[in-house]
Amino acid sequence: MSDDITAIESWAAIFTDPKALAKKAALHYARHKGEITTDIATLESDWNADKFFDVGKDVATLATVVIGPIESSPKVDIFTSALGASDIEFMQYVAVHNKQFHSTEEFNFRKGIYQQTGAEIAELNSRGWTSVHGHNKFSDWTHEEYKVLLGYKPELRTEEPNYVPYEVTNSTGIDWRTRGAVTPVKDQGSCGSDWSFSTVAALEGAHVVAGGKLTSFSE
Repeated sequence: MSDDITAIESWAAIFTDPKALAKKAALHYARHKGEITTDIATLESDWNADKFFDVGKDVATLATVVIGPIESSPKVDIFTSALGASDIEFMQYVAVHNKQFHSTEEFNFRKGIYQQTGAEIAELNSRGWTSVHGHNKFSDWTHEEYKVLLGYKPELRTEEPNYVPYEVTNSTGIDWRTRGAVTPVKDQGSCGSDWSFSTVAALEGAHVVAGGKLTSFSE
């Protein structure tokens, strides 16, 4: 009995360490995605049907898959122990962005691009700029794949732009992010009209400055 209690306490200890919990959950999600998705659907169905006793069992089942089972003598996770920190980080990225690879070769290829992107992000963040760079769903794409999304067509331009020269002032500037006037970064997908996104962002901020509520406008 005491062994069982010790095992449960050891299993539950991870809930006191959010980073370790997130790391393990992301890893298990990447490995058992189909099973976890099914368990979540079952949990939702039982909840909607007011089968609260079954809901309790569903939660326990889901926790066992996501966190791992309770074991009196914990086994060494050969799969996890064979992975390095960079592998685990990439698998977390794969889980978050719902990536799917069909071979070990593709997995390693994408991981290489992801790591290269990570090095570029670190270099940019080291410059001390006010911007902060990070990973997104394109971090494992090649430059050629990303270019497909770019829809700019210079041949459609009907006239040359009239550039206004920048005039230096004594203004220290305002970070409108800290004033609650900037919406989250948007994904324009394959839309080539990026000008519309910058225009809408300016209108969203102007709306807040004029006394309105921060609202995400449609492009």
